[in-house]
Amino acid sequence: MNNFYLQSLGRYLINHNFCSKRSVKSFLQKNFVEVNGKQIFEADFLIDSEKVCVKVNGKKIKKDKFIYLMMNKPIGYVCSTESDSHKVVYELLPKKIVKKYPGIHCVGRLDCDTSGLLIFTNNGSFSHNLTEPSNQIEKKYFVKLKDKVCNKEKMTYCEKCKNGLLLKEDKKSPSFTTRPTVIEWKNDYECFITLTEGKFHEVRRIFETLGNCVIILKRISFYNYDLGTLKEGKIKKL
Repeated sequence: MNNFYLQSLGRYLINHNFCSKRSVKSFLQKNFVEVNGKQIFEADFLIDSEKVCVKVNGKKIKKDKFIYLMMNKPIGYVCSTESDSHKVVYELLPKKIVKKYPGIHCVGRLDCDTSGLLIFTNNGSFSHNLTEPSNQIEKKYFVKLKDKVCNKEKMTYCEKCKNGLLLKEDKKSPSFTTRPTVIEWKNDYECFITLTEGKFHEVRRIFETLGNCVIILKRISFYNYDLGTLKEGKIKKL
């Protein structure tokens, strides 16, 4: 079972308004809570709420209905529900899906000038697990640079990224040292970069620190999901 689809029994009960975060442990002690016919006392017991049967004092809780979508986000769209100056990615979602699955949201963000893979879901636990920094989920981007990079510089770029780079402060983000990142070169101007964090404008800041400028940035994979041949502006179910 894929851990990113799991949530704790305690969170499940809280989401269904049986108790609060503060009272969940006592709720499990005072009530008969079953998962697939077995009484559970631990709030951190992991379940896939789409597949298991959960009962509280003999009454079955209706199973959650989750949806998972992939979008190839076009440039010019922002990952917000509303904006005065830009189009928003939610305009590209079919209205019937937004209506049927309340709480649907994008997992992480891509800035206005970045295209590529976005994931949408209404499963908060799945979303949290994919964006939790300690999980170090890999994200891979295609990059086109402004300035040509010779073979010697390519090796320097790779070595510096492998060891982590100190990035300067930039608007929403303070200065910080990146986790190790991996660069794979296509040619003298294009490469792929894989990283396990998603700080503000991180990829652009990495290449700026290396003395270059990103002119095209596209996310092509996120965790084990690949953009593949999905056309720009289109979505598909995962």
